[in-house]
Amino acid sequence: MAKSKRAATGKKGPARTRSTSAGTTRTESSRSGASPTGSARTGSATTNSGQSARQSRLALVVVGVVLVAVILVVVVIWRGGAMAPDSTNPTSSVAASTTPFTAPHGDPAAGWIEVRADTVRPGALTVDEYVDYQCPICGFVNGLYGAPLAELAQRGDIILRVHLRTFLDSGLHNDSSNRAATAAVCADTVDAFLPYHEAVFADQPQEGVGYTDQQLRVDFPAKAGITGSDLAKFQQCYDQRQASSYVAAMESANAIPPASSGITDARQFGTPALFVNDVMFSYGQLVAINKDSTYTMTVNNTGDDLLAFLKQTAS
Repeated sequence: MAKSKRAATGKKGPARTRSTSAGTTRTESSRSGASPTGSARTGSATTNSGQSARQSRLALVVVGVVLVAVILVVVVIWRGGAMAPDSTNPTSSVAASTTPFTAPHGDPAAGWIEVRADTVRPGALTVDEYVDYQCPICGFVNGLYGAPLAELAQRGDIILRVHLRTFLDSGLHNDSSNRAATAAVCADTVDAFLPYHEAVFADQPQEGVGYTDQQLRVDFPAKAGITGSDLAKFQQCYDQRQASSYVAAMESANAIPPASSGITDARQFGTPALFVNDVMFSYGQLVAINKDSTYTMTVNNTGDDLLAFLKQTAS
């Protein structure tokens, strides 16, 4: 058994002088005892009149610039909201698509995306995994056993069905579970669901922080090896929320506990939830969390060791 740490702050200024348009000079903050001459008064009046005109013209220019700036801001905001989602905010306001959508390896009524080899071995086990991408324990378990589960699926020893849930959005007051699930389903359209699924969990943020669109549409696809025309297809699917209704149907299906679970109150059916051939088992059977915040794997995270455990549990 392996034991390891769990990643689980009034002074006046000097007088100023200026030249008037008539050529006379006067100090603005001081007064002379002598009366100003007529020519000086005429020059001063001319200067004040000119200043007023210039100030009026300046005011008109400023108003015009402000109006243009406001119009530009409105146009930029309108175009930005219509063309692409926010790349930094963990909550997005992009409307869900109403276009019919089908995931190549999924069944929304059953609530899963299926991962299987081209050739499945006789007697292959069916493993159902219920996860929410904002669930910390889901991320913890996936970090330990995600790779051997993927190995077993690729070998044809198991058929892996990943049930994506989004119920944590309501409690965490964001939509990151929904957006991450939508992105993962979109990744299935370019045959990259599992590597994308692993990338999402590998960079799971602290619970409640949420994923950014930059992560979901750029960073994670890069880690999953989605490039070129596949990347364009994936991003179009994500940006237009083409899989939103599909993800909603998955949540509706996955919120109902399987009969084999023995759970009758849906409020008690959370994530992670694990089944092999319809037999429910707990992540606590795979790994024990110790009082000192370390963990001990009771089932080694190799493909063969995990397969042996799954066969024993299913029998």
